[in-house]
Amino acid sequence: PTYYTTMNLSNAANGLKLRELSLADPDFYELNVGYMKNGKWVDMASPRPCSYTKYNLNDLTEETIPLGEVFDESKRNEMGYFTFPVEERSITMRQLGAILAIIERRCEPEGWKNRDGVLLTPETVTLYEVNKYIILPYTKI
Repeated sequence: PTYYTTMNLSNAANGLKLRELSLADPDFYELNVGYMKNGKWVDMASPRPCSYTKYNLNDLTEETIPLGEVFDESKRNEMGYFTFPVEERSITMRQLGAILAIIERRCEPEGWKNRDGVLLTPETVTLYEVNKYIILPYTKI
């Protein structure tokens, strides 16, 4: 499967697409729809199968072990989401990239501050601020 889709659009067209997304979901479109990374569109809606490789050093073989399960559409909750026990939840590299994109887009224009009131830059944001400005608002129901 393709996780990064190259956008064959001009910079102006890319800008228009991002503007449309930001109007539809001004705070979190990177997490809900996608974001640009190195000139490519990262589609957050595409499935992301996960696995690891198990190596046997005795006979020098390897085996790919899939993680998780294929989602059964009938297991969605009343709001349309899949729910998993907390211990089975994690963040993917694609989601981490979306969080970084949100930090880069919103931190300075919104005047994010740390707990001491010091203005932040994307380079100085810590997990405390990610929690305050992204995680808590995004997961608020």
